[in-house]
Amino acid sequence: VRLRQQRQGTTNTDAWLLVQRAERLRRALPTVSRDSLAAKVVEGDALLAQAEALDPKWVDVPVARAQLAYEHSRQLRATPALAEDPIRRGIEHADRAIAIDLRNANAYEVRGNLRTWRWALKLEADPRKAELLLADARKDLEQAKTLNPGQAGAWASLSFIYYQVDDATLYEVNEAAQRAW
Repeated sequence: VRLRQQRQGTTNTDAWLLVQRAERLRRALPTVSRDSLAAKVVEGDALLAQAEALDPKWVDVPVARAQLAYEHSRQLRATPALAEDPIRRGIEHADRAIAIDLRNANAYEVRGNLRTWRWALKLEADPRKAELLLADARKDLEQAKTLNPGQAGAWASLSFIYYQVDDATLYEVNEAAQRAW
């Protein structure tokens, strides 16, 4: 069903095939050695860049690029400074997806996750900016679940954020976790 819905986003067969190849690479990232990780990410992003050039209005492509960057940054968690660039690129891709479709829950979710991850890695040294980063992540994830109440990943991330902030109640933390489940 997901593939059928994604396929409806483009009429360009070549773009579709490139996205499918990139998706196979992204799914394999957790099993790739650290030595070959960067090369696989570059290969996947190059495929997605080609697909985006073939169909620049297909919102799923910049979302996929943001998801790939997020996955890459997660693989670099042992060295947080190395995750900075993939996070920045991922946010840029998500911004582009939102510019194409203001109602794309996946774009808001991945941007919220990237911002949350940047906050969790403590890549923002200024405490005030870090607080704003987490607030922006929260807004993105709340927008994602508003657009799609079944957006489990957004709910899961919101549960984490609600647990971190002072203004959320234990009820909100538990509700978000329950909705994610």
